[in-house]
Amino acid sequence: MQPDPVFQSFFMGGFECSSHIRRDRHRLDLIAATHHDQHALSDYQALQRHRINTIRDGLRWHLIERIPGQYDFSSLLPLVRAAQVTGMQVIWDVCHYGWPNDLDIWSPQFVTRYAAFARATASFIKQELDGTPFYAPINEISFLAWAGGDVAFFNPHAQGRGLELKAQLVRAAIAGIEAIWSIDPRARIVHADPVIHVVADRHRQHEQLDADRHCENQFQAWDMLCGRSWPQLGGDPRYLDILGVNYYSNNQWINGGSPFDRFHPQYRWFSQLLGDLYARYNRPLFVAETGCEGEARAEWLTYISREVRLAMNAGVPVGGICLYPVLDYPGWDDDRHCRTGLLGYASAIGERVSDVRFANALAKQQMQFGEQPTSPILENNENKKRTSLPTLCLYTESTTSDMGETMLALAGKMREEFRVSLVCPDEGTASDLLRHAVQSGIQTFALPLQPSGPIIEVLRHWLRTNPPDIFHCHAGTVLEGLQGITVAHALGIRSIIRTEYASAVLNNEQQQQDYQRAIAVVDRLICVGEVQRDTMRELYYEHFKGFTCV
Repeated sequence: MQPDPVFQSFFMGGFECSSHIRRDRHRLDLIAATHHDQHALSDYQALQRHRINTIRDGLRWHLIERIPGQYDFSSLLPLVRAAQVTGMQVIWDVCHYGWPNDLDIWSPQFVTRYAAFARATASFIKQELDGTPFYAPINEISFLAWAGGDVAFFNPHAQGRGLELKAQLVRAAIAGIEAIWSIDPRARIVHADPVIHVVADRHRQHEQLDADRHCENQFQAWDMLCGRSWPQLGGDPRYLDILGVNYYSNNQWINGGSPFDRFHPQYRWFSQLLGDLYARYNRPLFVAETGCEGEARAEWLTYISREVRLAMNAGVPVGGICLYPVLDYPGWDDDRHCRTGLLGYASAIGERVSDVRFANALAKQQMQFGEQPTSPILENNENKKRTSLPTLCLYTESTTSDMGETMLALAGKMREEFRVSLVCPDEGTASDLLRHAVQSGIQTFALPLQPSGPIIEVLRHWLRTNPPDIFHCHAGTVLEGLQGITVAHALGIRSIIRTEYASAVLNNEQQQQDYQRAIAVVDRLICVGEVQRDTMRELYYEHFKGFTCV
């Protein structure tokens, strides 16, 4: 049973508010770059039209404390007033990578200056806004320590000092929390950091210990905050209030190599990562950052939402999902247009166009989580018709048979009634099948021909991301497609169909058992001729009632 909701809406919007200094010494200000400071009220109202009533937004410390010890909150005031007018619930990032130019982050003065700034912030927010305030003291302590202390990606542009910087940031966060609570004991505290998964290359297993070390280090800041490690920093369990989980498509990688996606056999499900985190800290969670760029946005949201539901069903208290960044923004390094947002760039009068596919995916997920969904945004009647159709997945493991023409013809006939996808190997004659399907506008997925484990894992990933209402397996031989049927059944796909194109006698007892076990979950078996039907019935289907002959 999930606890009572902490946030006003399960789905949230996060405004990119980075203000760090790049390698070239240029300071970023993403609130200004996205014109959110000019259009905060219309931005909040636009999100509320999508039933988003909780957001993450940020302070720009370098603008507020231009003179040490003197605070000018005029740069924050438009955001606060917008929250007043709309009733928007805001999680305030007190420090999102940036701090005043005169401040040395390595010095003891950084901790005392930050605590004073946090106290002034809490006083200002309490004066302006009613309700329980939410604060994220220092955003992504672990990432900031790596980016600023190990690889000189942004300020303080150091190398080999990541652990030292992490400890300093934890000191500041603890001092800041105490300062906030001294002003407003009601305040809730959020600590957002990435969750990751790192594995050794299967050809370099001697690196597994190094990969494990990376995985364990993701918890180091949270362990410091709650006093499990480095108790001299003053950590205490009460400082871990709500854990914010930041997760993107590149949060899993090969040690010393590149990130891998969720179709990789060594990928760890996001729901499992959430379960691991809750088991470790027993604290309420929410997805504080997640998103994807370009056309993949809707699919990524569907995947993350499904994984969160799985975690919640297992008893993990996940309080929400924050779309981040919720606005398109200019890239940190090159100012390119990063199309990540639910909302696009602002017009001169502050209007932002919603991304249609992303908005519709959000509406569907809001309904899945029991929220009042936003009204779907449809480009035209044809789009409405297509998105309302049930889904059909045509599947084969064959690379040499002549089934391709039959499957293409079936796909063509069914497209008026179903959204059709086709999954098959990209080898042999099946490659032609994939190519012709793409030319016909059918969604495709190329199945790698590898040993059974990788096939199963890759297929399971794809079906979880693109769950069909009907899974139709086409088998050129008796043993083809059994893996697909097993995976589809395990994932709870509503209807499973199998078409037999040939009959054969299985003399191997283990193969007979594997075949009969897989076929037992099929809802409808289609044989392409009476001879095949009679042979298969006699051999394997004495009690099977779902026969059809074509």
